Amino acid sequence: MNTHSRAEYHALVSLLSPPAVAEFLKSQGWDRVSRVEDVQEIWAHRQFRVMLPLATEYVDFEQRFGETLIALGRIYEWPPRELLERITTTRADVIALRLDHEIRGETIALSEADVIVGALRGIVESAAIRTVNPTSSGGGRKSGRVVRYMNENARFGHTRAGSFIFTVVSRWGSRDISPVKANASPEYPFAHRVAMTLARDLVATAEAVNQLRRGMPLNSYSSEQSLNPSVLKHLEKIGELPGLRGIEFSFTWSGAVDERPSRSTPITLDRPGLEQLSLLARTWKNLSQAPRTAASRMAHTEQERLELSPIESPFDESQFVELEGFVRSLSRHVGNASGGGIATVSVPFGERLVDISVALHEFAYGLAVEAHRQNIPVLIRGRIGRIDNELQLWGESPLDVEDIREKLN
Repeated sequence: MNTHSRAEYHALVSLLSPPAVAEFLKSQGWDRVSRVEDVQEIWAHRQFRVMLPLATEYVDFEQRFGETLIALGRIYEWPPRELLERITTTRADVIALRLDHEIRGETIALSEADVIVGALRGIVESAAIRTVNPTSSGGGRKSGRVVRYMNENARFGHTRAGSFIFTVVSRWGSRDISPVKANASPEYPFAHRVAMTLARDLVATAEAVNQLRRGMPLNSYSSEQSLNPSVLKHLEKIGELPGLRGIEFSFTWSGAVDERPSRSTPITLDRPGLEQLSLLARTWKNLSQAPRTAASRMAHTEQERLELSPIESPFDESQFVELEGFVRSLSRHVGNASGGGIATVSVPFGERLVDISVALHEFAYGLAVEAHRQNIPVLIRGRIGRIDNELQLWGESPLDVEDIREKLN
């Protein structure tokens, strides 16, 4: 039963806006049944109907808007703080880190809080880097998209009741103004994909830690997501805090999308698990660097040669280019509802071939597979940039699918 007073809900009027509430209602399955332009809207859901005032200049706007918030709080049986969080994060995913900490006087040292906030920033930033470049280790050079996300979309949220719960809000950009459904568009907001990447990275870390604790060799480890070395590094920093018994990550997913990891809440690491992170990082580094066959040793040597001799892009990153080459390798996005993956296309550069990574949606990825099988050249279009010494091409339709169709026929 909701026992909170009307005044507590009225206090939310100054913190919310009618458009934000309208987006929340839409995400929860409410239908707008009528609208008087710039005055009010009527929304209905099951047996409930609410009036949403729009005319903020009316003298009774605050009273009417407050009544709407009271009605929603009682319909959902949410206290005011939860109602505020649910509405403000309609177009955002919330990442919560809970510390199981030996509390001394209900406080922690500022130096410890500084470590936690810094580690959280590093963990979220590494997920953003891996969202742009799934093969990245989560560190290194940051693209402009990652910088914009960290400056504009990644926000520190309200703390929650409990044993030191820190929240980060992965807020969608202003361009993401309509609900995204899995069966309607293959492209999810970048901020949502960052949270998805982070959830998978954390699940992979917890699974690998459990494997080490069971005495199983890590080379038998299998997961939908490879480990993120940068996440391991920042989790180690949190694990070094004195009096920490364990940590727990949880995710509150936006109601405006259907896609979310099947295993993402909660993700826990107790003290013994945190103590395994250093060993896990060293073991994973050795495994990822050690070639297992003669063929992989040759590939590894070639990769090292290229890394020692950085490839400079012959193209201005602001210019739109069209290149022709052959698909050399393919890497599917595992666990992504939109499907698709990364195609590595070899194109002529002077007297040698240069590999360019191109992110493709499901349909284009399928055609790239066929082109690779039949050794058919492909056309790619977009803008080229380099991240972690890897050339990448971006564009709305980077692969010329009609060209491939004609060659296949």
